Amino acid sequence: MIKIRNFAAAVLFLILIFTCAFAQSSSPVQNPSFELCEDEQPPAGWYSESGNAKYTDFSLSYAAYNGEKSAYLSNSIPTYSRITQFINCTPGVKYRLTVMARTEGVHSTQNAYGAYITVQSRSAYGQNKVCSMMLDDECPSWTPLTLYFITTNIQQVCIWLCLGADGAENSGSVCFDCVEVEEVEAVPDDEPFVILSEKSAPILGYLPFLAAIIITGIAIWLIAGKSRGKNKQTDGKKDKKCIPNDTDTAPLGHASSKEADINEKQRDSDDDI
Repeated sequence: MIKIRNFAAAVLFLILIFTCAFAQSSSPVQNPSFELCEDEQPPAGWYSESGNAKYTDFSLSYAAYNGEKSAYLSNSIPTYSRITQFINCTPGVKYRLTVMARTEGVHSTQNAYGAYITVQSRSAYGQNKVCSMMLDDECPSWTPLTLYFITTNIQQVCIWLCLGADGAENSGSVCFDCVEVEEVEAVPDDEPFVILSEKSAPILGYLPFLAAIIITGIAIWLIAGKSRGKNKQTDGKKDKKCIPNDTDTAPLGHASSKEADINEKQRDSDDDI
């Protein structure tokens, strides 16, 4: 019976090792189980950020969920700390981010965030406020944190594994392990879901304004062209000079040439008489 138990334990251990190894090779996340280290802080492939680095410890813990190590974050005073990593993704594809975590000495409230995970885009870094559920000392055992996300026009997002937040600082410690990112067909209704997108490039943002200017300019040019055509027609009519009669050109107070001829003939007749 003891041999059977030992054999079953050995098989389970091998399954865990192969599962972790497979995750290492197929996951878009580098060093997802934190087995690789570079002087132990931060873990290889990850970057650290803190509101007060003097009071934050980034290192590795040997209390692992899978394998031998996990990432360890500890805040000795209320502040925020996180380890981050950019990963590649495909626009329009839904993903599930899952991380195992456990906490110690963390008391999360509305004004003090516990341990959680989230994702950010490069152009709006830190602006996404949607995150997984938060862990505190009510969850001291290994607990999965889950977050779903999709991107619309970007091919890279940043994973955040956090303790506390800017404006919602906290103290205590947390261990993170087994970071997994996998494609999914659908998102459950009761799970946190993030839609990420990059801001348009400046020239693209001005395209509607530029198009309006161009259209307005064309309209003004067409209206001005029609106006010029009408003016030409009017000028042509003015060029056709009317030949005035003598009456029109006679000075005021003087008879016209026809009237002068009639008057002269009338005088000749009177003389003959």
